[in-house]
Amino acid sequence: MNCKIILFFLLGFFIAKKSVCQIPQEKAPDTIINQLIGTYTDGYTSILRIEYKYDKLFIIPSFKKGIYLIDTSNPNDLMVTEIFSETTKPLPYNYDAHGNILSLYWEGINLFKKKTKNLQLIELLISNDHTSAVEQYLKHRNKLNVDRLFSIGIFILDSLPSQIETAQEIFEIITTLQPKNADGFYHLARTYMSLKKRELAKSAFQRSIQLGSKYKMQISYYLSIINSDVPNLKYPSIDFNKLFSLPRASEIKAIKENWKRNFNPPSEGIIELDTLFNENGFKGRIKVLSYDQDGEIKYGAIFVPENDKLNKFPAIVEAKGIDWQYSGLDLSYRPKLAGYLGEEANSFIYIIPSVRGETMTFLDKIFKSDGLPNNGWVGATEDYLSFFNVAYNYLGDKLDMSRIIAFGDSRGGTVAMLAGIRDKRFNSVINWTGPIDWVNYMDGANGITLKEQVILGLNKGIMPESGTPGQFIDWYFYKGGDINQELIRYKIIASSPLYFLDELPNNFMIHYGKEDLQVPVQNGYRLVDEWIKAKRDTSNFKFFFHENIGHNLNPYEAIIETRKFILKNYFE
Repeated sequence: MNCKIILFFLLGFFIAKKSVCQIPQEKAPDTIINQLIGTYTDGYTSILRIEYKYDKLFIIPSFKKGIYLIDTSNPNDLMVTEIFSETTKPLPYNYDAHGNILSLYWEGINLFKKKTKNLQLIELLISNDHTSAVEQYLKHRNKLNVDRLFSIGIFILDSLPSQIETAQEIFEIITTLQPKNADGFYHLARTYMSLKKRELAKSAFQRSIQLGSKYKMQISYYLSIINSDVPNLKYPSIDFNKLFSLPRASEIKAIKENWKRNFNPPSEGIIELDTLFNENGFKGRIKVLSYDQDGEIKYGAIFVPENDKLNKFPAIVEAKGIDWQYSGLDLSYRPKLAGYLGEEANSFIYIIPSVRGETMTFLDKIFKSDGLPNNGWVGATEDYLSFFNVAYNYLGDKLDMSRIIAFGDSRGGTVAMLAGIRDKRFNSVINWTGPIDWVNYMDGANGITLKEQVILGLNKGIMPESGTPGQFIDWYFYKGGDINQELIRYKIIASSPLYFLDELPNNFMIHYGKEDLQVPVQNGYRLVDEWIKAKRDTSNFKFFFHENIGHNLNPYEAIIETRKFILKNYFE
Protein backbone atom coordinates (compact mmCIF):
# COMPACT_ATOMS: atom_id res chain seq x y z
CA MET A 1 0.00 0.00 0.00
CA ASN A 2 1.13 3.52 -0.66
CA CYS A 3 1.71 4.87 2.81
CA LYS A 4 2.93 8.37 2.04
CA ILE A 5 0.63 11.17 3.13
CA ILE A 6 1.05 14.29 1.02
CA LEU A 7 2.31 17.10 3.19
CA PHE A 8 1.33 20.70 2.69
CA PHE A 9 2.69 23.44 4.87
CA LEU A 10 0.80 26.24 3.13
CA LEU A 11 -2.34 25.78 5.19
CA GLY A 12 -4.15 28.38 3.13
CA PHE A 13 -4.66 25.69 0.50
CA PHE A 14 -6.19 23.17 2.88
CA ILE A 15 -9.87 22.40 3.20
CA ALA A 16 -11.85 19.86 5.20
CA LYS A 17 -15.11 18.00 5.71
CA LYS A 18 -16.00 15.95 8.75
CA SER A 19 -18.52 13.15 8.86
CA VAL A 20 -19.08 11.28 12.11
CA CYS A 21 -17.59 14.11 14.20
CA GLN A 22 -19.51 16.98 12.66
CA ILE A 23 -18.08 20.44 13.11
CA PRO A 24 -20.79 23.10 13.39
CA GLN A 25 -20.95 25.40 10.37
CA GLU A 26 -18.77 28.37 11.21
CA LYS A 27 -20.18 31.87 10.86
CA ALA A 28 -18.82 33.22 7.61
CA PRO A 29 -17.82 36.84 6.98
CA ASP A 30 -20.63 38.96 5.58
CA THR A 31 -19.41 38.88 1.99
CA ILE A 32 -20.00 36.81 -1.14
CA ILE A 33 -19.04 33.81 1.00
CA ASN A 34 -22.45 33.84 2.66
CA GLN A 35 -24.07 33.96 -0.75
CA LEU A 36 -22.11 30.95 -1.96
CA ILE A 37 -22.85 28.65 1.00
CA GLY A 38 -25.51 26.07 0.15
CA THR A 39 -26.43 23.09 -2.03
CA TYR A 40 -26.35 23.17 -5.84
CA THR A 41 -27.82 20.57 -8.17
CA ASP A 42 -29.20 19.92 -11.65
CA GLY A 43 -31.74 17.66 -9.97
CA TYR A 44 -30.73 14.46 -11.76
CA THR A 45 -27.03 13.60 -11.93
CA SER A 46 -25.00 16.33 -10.21
CA ILE A 47 -24.96 17.80 -6.72
CA LEU A 48 -22.45 19.62 -4.56
CA ARG A 49 -22.29 21.53 -1.29
CA ILE A 50 -20.37 24.69 -0.49
CA GLU A 51 -19.44 25.00 3.17
CA TYR A 52 -17.41 27.35 5.33
CA LYS A 53 -15.10 25.73 7.88
CA TYR A 54 -11.67 26.37 9.34
CA ASP A 55 -12.01 29.93 7.99
CA LYS A 56 -12.08 28.56 4.45
CA LEU A 57 -14.74 28.10 1.78
CA PHE A 58 -14.74 24.78 0.03
CA ILE A 59 -16.71 22.66 -2.39
CA ILE A 60 -17.78 19.12 -1.51
CA PRO A 61 -18.93 17.47 -4.74
CA SER A 62 -20.73 14.14 -4.77
CA PHE A 63 -19.22 11.45 -7.00
CA LYS A 64 -15.77 13.05 -7.08
CA LYS A 65 -12.65 12.73 -4.96
CA GLY A 66 -10.58 15.66 -3.83
CA ILE A 67 -10.47 18.80 -1.70
CA TYR A 68 -11.62 21.94 -3.50
CA LEU A 69 -10.91 25.40 -2.07
CA ILE A 70 -12.66 28.52 -3.41
CA ASP A 71 -10.64 31.72 -3.69
CA THR A 72 -13.03 34.65 -3.19
CA SER A 73 -10.40 37.41 -3.18
CA ASN A 74 -11.89 38.64 -6.45
CA PRO A 75 -15.70 38.13 -6.22
CA ASN A 76 -16.07 38.76 -9.94
CA ASP A 77 -13.60 36.05 -10.82
CA LEU A 78 -13.94 33.09 -8.43
CA MET A 79 -11.26 30.40 -8.67
CA VAL A 80 -11.26 26.81 -7.38
CA THR A 81 -8.08 24.91 -6.45
CA GLU A 82 -7.90 21.15 -5.90
CA ILE A 83 -5.16 20.98 -3.31
CA PHE A 84 -3.64 17.57 -4.09
CA SER A 85 -3.20 18.14 -7.82
CA GLU A 86 -2.76 21.91 -7.31
CA THR A 87 -4.95 22.52 -10.37
CA THR A 88 -6.91 25.78 -10.50
CA LYS A 89 -9.90 26.70 -12.66
CA PRO A 90 -12.61 29.38 -12.76
CA LEU A 91 -15.96 28.98 -11.00
CA PRO A 92 -18.50 30.97 -13.05
CA TYR A 93 -21.81 31.85 -11.37
CA ASN A 94 -25.07 33.65 -12.13
CA TYR A 95 -27.00 36.02 -9.89
CA ASP A 96 -30.24 37.97 -9.94
CA ALA A 97 -30.87 41.73 -9.87
CA HIS A 98 -30.51 41.75 -6.09
CA GLY A 99 -27.12 40.06 -6.16
CA ASN A 100 -28.43 36.69 -5.00
CA ILE A 101 -26.51 33.76 -6.48
CA LEU A 102 -28.76 31.55 -8.60
CA SER A 103 -26.42 28.94 -10.04
CA LEU A 104 -22.85 27.77 -10.55
CA TYR A 105 -21.16 26.26 -13.58
CA TRP A 106 -19.31 23.13 -12.42
CA GLU A 107 -17.75 20.34 -14.51
CA GLY A 108 -19.60 21.53 -17.62
CA ILE A 109 -23.03 21.55 -15.93
CA ASN A 110 -25.14 24.47 -14.71
CA LEU A 111 -26.13 23.71 -11.10
CA PHE A 112 -28.92 25.70 -9.47
CA LYS A 113 -28.83 26.73 -5.84
CA LYS A 114 -31.42 24.78 -3.90
CA LYS A 115 -34.10 26.98 -2.32
CA THR A 116 -36.46 24.43 -0.75
CA LYS A 117 -36.21 21.41 1.51
CA ASN A 118 -37.93 19.13 -1.01
CA LEU A 119 -35.62 16.32 -2.04
CA GLN A 120 -34.43 16.37 -5.65
CA LEU A 121 -34.00 13.09 -7.51
CA ILE A 122 -30.24 13.20 -7.06
CA GLU A 123 -30.72 13.62 -3.30
CA LEU A 124 -32.89 10.51 -3.22
CA LEU A 125 -30.12 8.69 -5.07
CA ILE A 126 -27.52 9.51 -2.40
CA SER A 127 -29.93 8.98 0.50
CA ASN A 128 -30.78 5.66 2.11
CA ASP A 129 -34.21 5.57 0.47
CA HIS A 130 -33.25 2.99 -2.14
CA THR A 131 -36.76 2.09 -3.31
CA SER A 132 -37.96 5.68 -3.75
CA ALA A 133 -34.82 6.63 -5.64
CA VAL A 134 -35.25 3.90 -8.24
CA GLU A 135 -39.01 4.54 -8.58
CA GLN A 136 -38.62 8.29 -9.03
CA TYR A 137 -35.80 8.00 -11.54
CA LEU A 138 -37.87 5.61 -13.63
CA LYS A 139 -40.78 8.08 -13.59
CA HIS A 140 -38.47 10.76 -15.01
CA ARG A 141 -36.75 8.47 -17.52
CA ASN A 142 -37.28 10.89 -20.42
CA LYS A 143 -35.17 13.54 -18.67
CA LEU A 144 -32.25 11.31 -17.71
CA ASN A 145 -28.77 11.43 -19.20
CA VAL A 146 -28.16 7.69 -18.98
CA ASP A 147 -24.59 7.93 -20.24
CA ARG A 148 -23.72 10.33 -17.44
CA LEU A 149 -25.42 8.09 -14.87
CA PHE A 150 -23.39 5.17 -16.23
CA SER A 151 -20.09 7.05 -15.90
CA ILE A 152 -20.98 8.10 -12.34
CA GLY A 153 -21.71 4.46 -11.45
CA ILE A 154 -18.34 3.34 -12.86
CA PHE A 155 -16.48 6.07 -10.97
CA ILE A 156 -18.15 5.07 -7.71
CA LEU A 157 -17.23 1.42 -8.26
CA ASP A 158 -13.61 2.29 -8.94
CA SER A 159 -13.02 5.12 -6.49
CA LEU A 160 -15.77 5.72 -3.90
CA PRO A 161 -16.32 2.59 -1.78
CA SER A 162 -18.50 4.43 0.74
CA GLN A 163 -21.08 5.14 -1.99
CA ILE A 164 -21.46 1.64 -3.42
CA GLU A 165 -25.18 1.50 -2.57
CA THR A 166 -25.68 4.53 -4.81
CA ALA A 167 -23.86 2.70 -7.63
CA GLN A 168 -26.22 -0.24 -7.09
CA GLU A 169 -29.22 2.08 -7.50
CA ILE A 170 -27.71 3.61 -10.64
CA PHE A 171 -27.17 0.27 -12.37
CA GLU A 172 -30.57 -1.02 -11.30
CA ILE A 173 -32.08 2.05 -12.97
CA ILE A 174 -29.95 1.56 -16.10
CA THR A 175 -30.71 -2.16 -16.44
CA THR A 176 -34.43 -1.44 -15.98
CA LEU A 177 -34.36 1.25 -18.67
CA GLN A 178 -32.08 -0.82 -20.91
CA PRO A 179 -32.79 -4.51 -20.15
CA LYS A 180 -30.39 -5.70 -22.87
CA ASN A 181 -27.42 -3.66 -21.66
CA ALA A 182 -24.78 -6.34 -20.96
CA ASP A 183 -22.33 -3.83 -19.50
CA GLY A 184 -25.02 -2.51 -17.17
CA PHE A 185 -25.63 -5.99 -15.76
CA TYR A 186 -21.88 -6.61 -15.39
CA HIS A 187 -21.40 -3.47 -13.32
CA LEU A 188 -24.60 -4.11 -11.37
CA ALA A 189 -23.11 -7.49 -10.44
CA ARG A 190 -19.92 -5.74 -9.32
CA THR A 191 -21.94 -3.55 -6.95
CA TYR A 192 -23.61 -6.65 -5.52
CA MET A 193 -20.18 -8.23 -5.00
CA SER A 194 -18.96 -5.14 -3.15
CA LEU A 195 -22.03 -5.27 -0.92
CA LYS A 196 -21.50 -9.01 -0.29
CA LYS A 197 -24.75 -9.93 -2.05
CA ARG A 198 -23.17 -12.82 -3.88
CA GLU A 199 -26.29 -14.62 -5.08
CA LEU A 200 -27.60 -11.43 -6.68
CA ALA A 201 -24.15 -10.87 -8.17
CA LYS A 202 -24.16 -14.37 -9.65
CA SER A 203 -27.51 -13.80 -11.37
CA ALA A 204 -26.43 -10.43 -12.78
CA PHE A 205 -23.12 -11.85 -14.05
CA GLN A 206 -24.97 -14.70 -15.74
CA ARG A 207 -27.40 -12.24 -17.33
CA SER A 208 -24.46 -10.22 -18.66
CA ILE A 209 -23.01 -13.39 -20.22
CA GLN A 210 -26.39 -14.18 -21.85
CA LEU A 211 -26.41 -10.71 -23.41
CA GLY A 212 -22.95 -11.21 -24.93
CA SER A 213 -20.78 -9.51 -22.32
CA LYS A 214 -17.30 -8.35 -23.31
CA TYR A 215 -16.17 -9.07 -19.75
CA LYS A 216 -16.25 -12.89 -19.95
CA MET A 217 -12.79 -13.36 -18.40
CA GLN A 218 -13.57 -11.08 -15.45
CA ILE A 219 -16.95 -12.72 -14.93
CA SER A 220 -15.33 -16.17 -14.92
CA TYR A 221 -12.97 -14.94 -12.18
CA TYR A 222 -15.83 -13.60 -10.07
CA LEU A 223 -17.98 -16.70 -10.55
CA SER A 224 -15.14 -18.99 -9.48
CA ILE A 225 -15.00 -17.06 -6.19
CA ILE A 226 -18.78 -17.03 -5.74
CA ASN A 227 -18.89 -20.80 -6.39
CA SER A 228 -15.94 -21.40 -4.02
CA ASP A 229 -13.91 -22.85 -6.88
CA VAL A 230 -10.63 -21.37 -5.64
CA PRO A 231 -8.40 -24.32 -4.72
CA ASN A 232 -5.47 -23.94 -2.34
CA LEU A 233 -2.81 -25.19 -4.76
CA LYS A 234 0.35 -23.62 -3.37
CA TYR A 235 0.19 -24.62 0.31
CA PRO A 236 -2.39 -27.41 0.79
CA SER A 237 -1.10 -28.02 4.32
CA ILE A 238 -2.40 -24.58 5.43
CA ASP A 239 -5.99 -24.38 6.65
CA PHE A 240 -7.00 -20.91 5.44
CA ASN A 241 -10.36 -21.00 7.18
CA LYS A 242 -8.59 -21.51 10.49
CA LEU A 243 -5.87 -18.99 9.58
CA PHE A 244 -8.47 -16.24 9.05
CA SER A 245 -10.87 -17.24 11.84
CA LEU A 246 -11.65 -14.91 14.74
CA PRO A 247 -9.03 -15.15 17.50
CA ARG A 248 -9.95 -17.17 20.55
CA ALA A 249 -9.62 -15.57 23.98
CA SER A 250 -6.84 -18.05 24.74
CA GLU A 251 -4.85 -16.89 21.70
CA ILE A 252 -5.15 -13.23 22.70
CA LYS A 253 -4.07 -14.05 26.24
CA ALA A 254 -1.11 -16.07 24.98
CA ILE A 255 0.07 -13.21 22.76
CA LYS A 256 -0.09 -10.75 25.67
CA GLU A 257 1.90 -13.15 27.84
CA ASN A 258 4.45 -13.67 25.07
CA TRP A 259 4.94 -9.92 24.74
CA LYS A 260 5.74 -9.65 28.44
CA ARG A 261 7.85 -12.79 28.65
CA ASN A 262 9.92 -12.71 25.47
CA PHE A 263 10.44 -9.05 24.60
CA ASN A 264 13.41 -7.43 26.34
CA PRO A 265 14.15 -4.07 24.72
CA PRO A 266 17.73 -2.77 24.74
CA SER A 267 18.55 0.25 26.86
CA GLU A 268 21.91 1.51 25.59
CA GLY A 269 22.72 3.29 22.34
CA ILE A 270 25.79 4.75 20.61
CA ILE A 271 25.72 8.24 19.07
CA GLU A 272 26.46 8.01 15.34
CA LEU A 273 25.53 11.59 14.41
CA ASP A 274 25.00 14.78 16.41
CA THR A 275 24.39 18.03 14.50
CA LEU A 276 22.29 21.18 14.35
CA PHE A 277 18.95 20.99 12.56
CA ASN A 278 16.68 23.87 11.60
CA GLU A 279 13.92 22.66 9.28
CA ASN A 280 10.19 21.84 9.23
CA GLY A 281 9.39 24.18 12.11
CA PHE A 282 12.01 22.57 14.36
CA LYS A 283 15.19 24.17 15.69
CA GLY A 284 17.67 22.20 17.77
CA ARG A 285 19.91 19.15 17.42
CA ILE A 286 19.38 15.88 15.64
CA LYS A 287 21.07 12.81 17.11
CA VAL A 288 21.20 9.43 15.36
CA LEU A 289 21.83 6.50 17.71
CA SER A 290 22.61 2.87 16.96
CA TYR A 291 21.75 0.00 19.26
CA ASP A 292 22.15 -3.76 19.40
CA GLN A 293 18.99 -5.86 19.43
CA ASP A 294 19.69 -9.59 19.65
CA GLY A 295 22.85 -9.24 17.60
CA GLU A 296 21.34 -6.95 14.96
CA ILE A 297 22.37 -3.28 14.70
CA LYS A 298 19.49 -0.84 14.27
CA TYR A 299 19.06 2.91 14.29
CA GLY A 300 16.83 5.76 15.30
CA ALA A 301 16.88 9.55 15.56
CA ILE A 302 16.17 11.98 18.39
CA PHE A 303 15.34 15.65 17.75
CA VAL A 304 16.12 17.74 20.85
CA PRO A 305 14.88 21.37 20.62
CA GLU A 306 16.61 24.53 21.68
CA ASN A 307 14.27 25.75 24.41
CA ASP A 308 15.54 27.33 27.61
CA LYS A 309 12.04 27.67 29.03
CA LEU A 310 11.55 23.95 29.68
CA ASN A 311 13.50 21.58 31.87
CA LYS A 312 11.39 18.57 30.89
CA PHE A 313 9.87 17.97 27.49
CA PRO A 314 6.87 15.99 26.32
CA ALA A 315 7.80 13.62 23.51
CA ILE A 316 6.25 12.47 20.24
CA VAL A 317 7.40 9.09 18.94
CA GLU A 318 6.72 8.92 15.19
CA ALA A 319 6.21 5.73 13.17
CA LYS A 320 6.40 5.76 9.38
CA GLY A 321 4.33 3.86 6.85
CA ILE A 322 5.33 0.99 4.60
CA ASP A 323 5.28 0.24 0.88
CA TRP A 324 6.21 -2.77 -1.23
CA GLN A 325 9.72 -1.39 -1.82
CA TYR A 326 10.32 -0.83 1.92
CA SER A 327 11.30 2.75 1.20
CA GLY A 328 13.54 4.39 3.76
CA LEU A 329 13.15 7.43 5.98
CA ASP A 330 14.72 10.78 5.04
CA LEU A 331 15.28 12.73 8.25
CA SER A 332 15.49 15.99 6.30
CA TYR A 333 11.68 15.93 6.10
CA ARG A 334 11.09 15.08 9.74
CA PRO A 335 9.76 15.45 12.34
CA LYS A 336 6.40 15.35 10.59
CA LEU A 337 4.38 16.76 13.47
CA ALA A 338 6.82 19.60 14.14
CA GLY A 339 5.62 21.28 10.98
CA TYR A 340 2.05 21.14 12.24
CA LEU A 341 2.49 22.41 15.79
CA GLY A 342 3.35 26.00 14.95
CA GLU A 343 4.96 27.98 17.73
CA GLU A 344 4.77 24.97 20.07
CA ALA A 345 6.92 22.81 17.77
CA ASN A 346 10.02 23.38 19.88
CA SER A 347 8.26 22.39 23.09
CA PHE A 348 8.59 18.69 22.17
CA ILE A 349 11.32 16.12 21.80
CA TYR A 350 10.76 13.93 18.72
CA ILE A 351 11.84 10.30 18.69
CA ILE A 352 11.90 8.58 15.29
CA PRO A 353 12.80 4.88 15.12
CA SER A 354 14.01 3.20 11.98
CA VAL A 355 12.85 -0.39 11.50
CA ARG A 356 14.52 -3.62 10.44
CA GLY A 357 15.82 -3.81 6.90
CA GLU A 358 15.03 -0.17 6.12
CA THR A 359 17.34 2.83 5.71
CA MET A 360 17.41 6.12 7.58
CA THR A 361 19.20 8.93 5.74
CA PHE A 362 20.34 12.44 6.61
CA LEU A 363 22.07 14.42 3.86
CA ASP A 364 24.87 12.10 2.68
CA LYS A 365 24.69 9.79 5.71
CA ILE A 366 22.95 6.41 5.33
CA PHE A 367 22.05 4.20 8.29
CA LYS A 368 20.57 0.80 7.42
CA SER A 369 19.06 -1.33 10.18
CA ASP A 370 19.76 -5.06 10.14
CA GLY A 371 16.97 -7.58 9.73
CA LEU A 372 14.26 -8.61 7.28
CA PRO A 373 12.06 -5.68 6.21
CA ASN A 374 9.09 -7.93 5.48
CA ASN A 375 8.71 -8.58 9.20
CA GLY A 376 7.15 -5.16 8.96
CA TRP A 377 4.36 -5.19 11.55
CA VAL A 378 5.20 -7.24 14.64
CA GLY A 379 8.89 -6.66 13.95
CA ALA A 380 8.43 -2.94 13.26
CA THR A 381 6.50 -2.55 16.52
CA GLU A 382 9.30 -4.16 18.48
CA ASP A 383 11.86 -1.91 16.76
CA TYR A 384 9.71 1.11 17.61
CA LEU A 385 9.49 0.06 21.27
CA SER A 386 13.19 -0.82 21.38
CA PHE A 387 14.37 2.56 20.15
CA PHE A 388 11.93 4.36 22.40
CA ASN A 389 13.52 2.54 25.34
CA VAL A 390 17.00 3.48 24.13
CA ALA A 391 15.91 7.13 23.77
CA TYR A 392 14.24 7.03 27.19
CA ASN A 393 17.48 5.96 28.84
CA TYR A 394 19.60 8.36 26.81
CA LEU A 395 17.41 11.42 27.52
CA GLY A 396 16.84 10.69 31.19
CA ASP A 397 15.39 13.65 33.10
CA LYS A 398 14.77 15.64 29.92
CA LEU A 399 11.61 13.59 29.26
CA ASP A 400 8.32 14.45 30.91
CA MET A 401 7.04 10.89 31.27
CA SER A 402 3.49 12.06 31.93
CA ARG A 403 3.29 13.37 28.35
CA ILE A 404 4.45 10.78 25.79
CA ILE A 405 2.60 10.45 22.46
CA ALA A 406 2.71 7.52 20.02
CA PHE A 407 1.94 8.77 16.50
CA GLY A 408 1.95 7.21 13.06
CA ASP A 409 0.27 7.07 9.67
CA SER A 410 -0.85 3.95 7.76
CA ARG A 411 1.41 1.09 8.98
CA GLY A 412 2.77 3.65 11.43
CA GLY A 413 -0.74 4.21 12.82
CA THR A 414 -1.01 0.50 13.57
CA VAL A 415 2.45 0.49 15.16
CA ALA A 416 1.51 3.51 17.29
CA MET A 417 -1.60 1.70 18.54
CA LEU A 418 0.34 -1.48 19.28
CA ALA A 419 2.99 0.55 21.10
CA GLY A 420 0.32 2.22 23.24
CA ILE A 421 -1.08 -1.22 23.99
CA ARG A 422 2.25 -2.83 24.90
CA ASP A 423 4.04 0.01 26.74
CA LYS A 424 2.21 1.95 29.45
CA ARG A 425 4.69 4.82 29.23
CA PHE A 426 2.62 6.09 26.29
CA ASN A 427 -0.34 8.10 27.55
CA SER A 428 -1.66 9.27 24.16
CA VAL A 429 -1.99 7.56 20.77
CA ILE A 430 -2.69 9.22 17.41
CA ASN A 431 -3.50 6.90 14.52
CA TRP A 432 -3.84 8.12 10.94
CA THR A 433 -5.36 5.39 8.70
CA GLY A 434 -3.77 2.39 10.41
CA PRO A 435 -5.22 -1.11 9.81
CA ILE A 436 -6.77 -2.52 13.00
CA ASP A 437 -7.56 -6.12 12.04
CA TRP A 438 -5.97 -8.37 9.42
CA VAL A 439 -8.54 -11.09 10.04
CA ASN A 440 -11.73 -9.25 9.04
CA TYR A 441 -11.27 -5.63 8.04
CA MET A 442 -8.84 -5.59 5.12
CA ASP A 443 -11.12 -7.14 2.48
CA GLY A 444 -11.07 -5.61 -0.98
CA ALA A 445 -13.58 -2.93 -2.03
CA ASN A 446 -14.59 -5.38 -4.77
CA GLY A 447 -16.13 -7.69 -2.16
CA ILE A 448 -13.42 -10.34 -2.42
CA THR A 449 -12.17 -11.22 1.04
CA LEU A 450 -8.52 -10.93 1.98
CA LYS A 451 -8.47 -14.70 2.54
CA GLU A 452 -9.66 -15.30 -1.04
CA GLN A 453 -7.20 -12.76 -2.43
CA VAL A 454 -4.31 -14.39 -0.57
CA ILE A 455 -5.18 -17.89 -1.82
CA LEU A 456 -5.45 -16.60 -5.39
CA GLY A 457 -2.23 -14.63 -4.96
CA LEU A 458 -0.29 -17.62 -3.68
CA ASN A 459 -1.57 -19.76 -6.54
CA LYS A 460 -0.49 -17.17 -9.11
CA GLY A 461 2.76 -16.21 -7.37
CA ILE A 462 1.86 -12.50 -7.32
CA MET A 463 4.52 -10.03 -6.23
CA PRO A 464 4.31 -7.37 -3.49
CA GLU A 465 3.99 -4.55 -6.05
CA SER A 466 0.62 -5.96 -7.14
CA GLY A 467 -1.13 -4.44 -4.09
CA THR A 468 -2.33 -5.45 -0.65
CA PRO A 469 -2.65 -9.25 -1.29
CA GLY A 470 0.92 -9.50 -2.62
CA GLN A 471 2.24 -7.38 0.23
CA PHE A 472 0.29 -9.40 2.81
CA ILE A 473 1.87 -12.59 1.48
CA ASP A 474 5.32 -11.03 1.68
CA TRP A 475 4.72 -9.74 5.23
CA TYR A 476 3.11 -12.77 6.81
CA PHE A 477 4.07 -15.87 4.83
CA TYR A 478 7.75 -15.39 4.21
CA LYS A 479 10.39 -15.11 6.89
CA GLY A 480 13.66 -16.33 5.52
CA GLY A 481 11.77 -18.78 3.29
CA ASP A 482 9.85 -20.81 5.89
CA ILE A 483 6.08 -21.33 5.92
CA ASN A 484 4.60 -22.00 9.34
CA GLN A 485 0.84 -21.71 9.92
CA GLU A 486 1.21 -21.19 13.65
CA LEU A 487 3.70 -18.35 13.14
CA ILE A 488 1.57 -16.74 10.42
CA ARG A 489 -1.48 -16.89 12.66
CA TYR A 490 0.47 -15.36 15.54
CA LYS A 491 1.72 -12.47 13.39
CA ILE A 492 -1.72 -11.74 11.94
CA ILE A 493 -3.36 -11.46 15.36
CA ALA A 494 -0.40 -9.69 17.01
CA SER A 495 -0.54 -7.06 14.22
CA SER A 496 -4.25 -6.39 14.83
CA PRO A 497 -4.82 -3.77 17.57
CA LEU A 498 -8.56 -4.44 17.56
CA TYR A 499 -8.10 -7.47 19.83
CA PHE A 500 -6.15 -5.53 22.45
CA LEU A 501 -8.11 -2.26 22.66
CA ASP A 502 -8.62 -2.67 26.40
CA GLU A 503 -4.91 -1.86 26.83
CA LEU A 504 -4.94 1.43 24.90
CA PRO A 505 -4.72 4.74 26.84
CA ASN A 506 -7.88 6.87 27.04
CA ASN A 507 -6.25 9.73 25.12
CA PHE A 508 -6.82 8.37 21.63
CA MET A 509 -7.33 10.00 18.22
CA ILE A 510 -8.05 8.37 14.84
CA HIS A 511 -8.39 9.67 11.27
CA TYR A 512 -9.63 7.65 8.28
CA GLY A 513 -10.58 8.50 4.70
CA LYS A 514 -14.07 7.37 3.72
CA GLU A 515 -12.91 6.52 0.19
CA ASP A 516 -9.73 4.67 1.16
CA LEU A 517 -9.16 1.71 -1.17
CA GLN A 518 -6.11 0.52 0.81
CA VAL A 519 -7.25 0.66 4.45
CA PRO A 520 -11.07 0.51 4.37
CA VAL A 521 -12.86 3.09 6.51
CA GLN A 522 -14.60 0.19 8.27
CA ASN A 523 -11.40 -0.09 10.32
CA GLY A 524 -12.20 3.26 11.89
CA TYR A 525 -15.92 2.59 12.29
CA ARG A 526 -15.16 -0.67 14.11
CA LEU A 527 -12.75 1.11 16.45
CA VAL A 528 -15.46 3.58 17.42
CA ASP A 529 -18.04 0.82 17.90
CA GLU A 530 -15.74 -1.28 20.07
CA TRP A 531 -14.61 1.71 22.14
CA ILE A 532 -18.20 2.66 22.92
CA LYS A 533 -19.31 -0.94 23.46
CA ALA A 534 -16.51 -1.43 25.99
CA LYS A 535 -17.74 1.71 27.80
CA ARG A 536 -14.32 3.28 27.52
CA ASP A 537 -13.89 6.94 28.49
CA THR A 538 -15.01 8.97 25.46
CA SER A 539 -14.12 12.42 26.80
CA ASN A 540 -10.77 12.39 25.02
CA PHE A 541 -11.42 9.85 22.28
CA LYS A 542 -11.51 11.84 19.03
CA PHE A 543 -12.44 10.27 15.71
CA PHE A 544 -12.61 11.82 12.23
CA PHE A 545 -13.82 10.36 8.95
CA HIS A 546 -12.77 12.45 5.97
CA GLU A 547 -15.24 12.83 3.11
CA ASN A 548 -14.14 12.50 -0.56
CA ILE A 549 -10.67 11.39 0.58
CA GLY A 550 -8.79 8.09 0.40
CA HIS A 551 -5.55 6.96 2.04
CA ASN A 552 -3.96 10.39 1.67
CA LEU A 553 -5.91 12.18 4.38
CA ASN A 554 -7.38 15.64 4.04
CA PRO A 555 -4.24 17.41 5.27
CA TYR A 556 -6.04 20.51 6.49
CA GLU A 557 -8.42 18.59 8.75
CA ALA A 558 -5.84 16.07 9.93
CA ILE A 559 -3.28 18.74 10.77
CA ILE A 560 -5.60 21.19 12.52
CA GLU A 561 -7.44 18.57 14.55
CA THR A 562 -4.25 16.72 15.51
CA ARG A 563 -2.64 19.97 16.61
CA LYS A 564 -5.72 20.86 18.70
CA PHE A 565 -5.69 17.40 20.29
CA ILE A 566 -2.01 17.60 21.25
CA LEU A 567 -2.08 21.15 22.56
CA LYS A 568 -5.30 20.59 24.52
CA ASN A 569 -3.85 17.54 26.25
CA TYR A 570 -0.44 18.98 26.98
CA PHE A 571 -0.68 22.74 27.27
CA GLU A 572 -4.15 23.58 28.60
